[in-house]
Amino acid sequence: GLRVTTDEDAEMTGLVVRYDKNGNILKKETFGGSNNDNLTDIATDGISFYAVGYSNSGDGNIKTARSNSKDYFGKLVKLNNRFKLIYAE
Repeated sequence: GLRVTTDEDAEMTGLVVRYDKNGNILKKETFGGSNNDNLTDIATDGISFYAVGYSNSGDGNIKTARSNSKDYFGKLVKLNNRFKLIYAE
């Protein structure tokens, strides 16, 4: 079972999960800040993972210079094969 817990004031958070061939969770990582963050698609080039979506958080681990915590901005998040954040734009 995948269980993601947040405090009761939490908004939506981007979530990336890696499973093995039997459906067991190998790794899970959340991305975002204190407001709504939506990851809508993910792709890989065999080395890195690229997640895209929208965010209106001005804080957290996908903060960029364009975030103002009021409007949604498109996001591109690049992760290494261990789901560690390489960059977000």
